[in-house]
Amino acid sequence: SLTGSESNGSGSLRQGIVTEVGPEGRVRVNCGLQHPISLVVPPEMAVDERERVTVRISSRSPVRAKLVDEPRPGFEVTRADLSAALDRDDAGVRIATSRHGVELTTGRLTDVVGRIERDGMTVAFGSPGRGLPAILDLPADSLARSWPVDGEDEADAESGVESGAPGRFDLWVNAVPNQGSGVVRTEEAMFAALGCLNLKEK
Repeated sequence: SLTGSESNGSGSLRQGIVTEVGPEGRVRVNCGLQHPISLVVPPEMAVDERERVTVRISSRSPVRAKLVDEPRPGFEVTRADLSAALDRDDAGVRIATSRHGVELTTGRLTDVVGRIERDGMTVAFGSPGRGLPAILDLPADSLARSWPVDGEDEADAESGVESGAPGRFDLWVNAVPNQGSGVVRTEEAMFAALGCLNLKEK
């Protein structure tokens, strides 16, 4: 949550999920308090069940809160097919993560962080039950290709990104080398991969 005072009121801003849309313009919202709370929807807002909303809490005991139509801090969560995400104009460097990919090292990371900082990136993760190779029906032994080296295509050498990688990705990366287990939980893989790939070039 964000705490402090702003021009339209004081209190803390919290993110919540609408769990039920009721009559008379009221909704029930789960926003991290002990129980979901019932709130009036402002006339200028329209919300649906399972929608993410912003709640301003001015008192916890008794609970006083209201829905506010303000920009939500943090990540924006959307649903999209993988092909649609890879086809976006702002997809940047398209990176797939897999234990069968090229092991991420400090040298290889240096090759790609400049391009990521300039163009952004789209990173795809599998699941503990099915990794990306199985999901995309790709042979695992085709993924660990060598990193670009001097003398390759000029565009590839400049970007540090491998051309022709399987599955419409620019790179297949193993971000947790020596992981010591057959699978890594998706949330652990996200922290490991994004923590490295978001490093700055300088």
